[in-house]
Order: sequence, then C-alpha cells, then structure tokens
Amino acid sequence: MALMGAEDRLISGSEAPAVVIVALCDQLDAAVSHAQSWLSDHRCPDIKFGVYCNELISASRGMRAIMQLVAAEAPSGDWIGNRDLTDKVAHNLVDRIEQATKARSYLRQWEG
Repeated sequence: MALMGAEDRLISGSEAPAVVIVALCDQLDAAVSHAQSWLSDHRCPDIKFGVYCNELISASRGMRAIMQLVAAEAPSGDWIGNRDLTDKVAHNLVDRIEQATKARSYLRQWEG
C-alpha cells in the first residue's frame, strides 16, 4: 500500500516544480526499496502475488526515472506544455501507469 500511495503522490504532483518532483521521486524510491525488502523477507501467498508485486515495483521504477527526467528538463513544472518533452516521455509514462494499474487490480484483492 505504501508503494501505491507513493506512486499516487508522484503522479498527482507531476506538474509541481522540480524540487517537489525530486522529493516525490525519493519517496517513491524509498517505497520501492521497502517493497523489495518485504518481498525478499516474506514468502508470497501465491505465485501471482509475487509476479504482480514485481510488476508494480517495475512500473514504479519506470515512473521515477521518467519524472526525474521531467524535473531536470522542466524545473518550473510546466512540462505538459512543452511539446518536445511531452513527446519524449508521455507514451512511456502512460505505459508505466497502465502497468501499475494492472498490478494494482490484482494486488487489491489482498488488501485488508
């Protein structure tokens, strides 16, 4: 859940100034590290659970890398209006969001 929350905060803050995006990327990185540590310390209840956890981690890493690029190239946060930057990152960002959404759909069954 912490990983999903960190992803949500990064996406919702994606048009913020670079300093905010970098901080959100750091939070996502910490959540990824925690999820990886948890997975290595706990046996997965079923094989799909582990697969979808790893998919979510992969999507999070991709989102983080993309948003770090956005922060570097649009420090004021106005990247959506920057056609060159949007062309460079939008497709990959949407792919990572879709990857995360698919993983989340499965993992939410285990909530609670």
